[in-house]
Amino acid sequence: MGFRVLAVVALVVATWIVGGCEALPMAPVVAPGTRACVGLPAAQCADAFRQADETASQRGTVVLGIAIRCKDVCTAANGEAEISVSFGDGTSDRSGVAWQAAAPAPVGGAPGPEPTLSVVPTCVGVDPATCESRAVDSIRTVEAGHGAVVSIVVRCTPGPCIPTKGDGQTTVTLADGQVRTIDWSYQGGP
Repeated sequence: MGFRVLAVVALVVATWIVGGCEALPMAPVVAPGTRACVGLPAAQCADAFRQADETASQRGTVVLGIAIRCKDVCTAANGEAEISVSFGDGTSDRSGVAWQAAAPAPVGGAPGPEPTLSVVPTCVGVDPATCESRAVDSIRTVEAGHGAVVSIVVRCTPGPCIPTKGDGQTTVTLADGQVRTIDWSYQGGP
């Protein structure tokens, strides 16, 4: 991704966080210690975390918990996400961010969208990064045409799962009632 695209994305996120962020009534409280980002490319997650921390610092407080979720399909070039933040001063903000940038010309065929999670996975005995990675890998293997994914449970079996190795199962429940279980294993990293 070129510097120009990064600059546009950074400008959109910075404008949203600094100038356009409004606390909505009844903003959900994000559990302390939560730092979740689902369905966005890693660069957008890192930038949103950094911007939230800067906003908190400007307010004279800290981020206790933050949850970011892609609303549909999020790529480096475009997307829309919801962000919920709980601050150390007892306030909570919920807002949205959208970005669109000119994508670089594709080499060869047009790339497909990066897989995203439409629901936040439930993680049992698995760290958040591994949980998200296992959830994304699992929805890639679920056949299309069965309706939307309504829940994802990523479970370490028998345990323990650590960032460098683990075994487990991901259970994906679809809108048509079907349940798919995918066994997984990794060593050296998720």
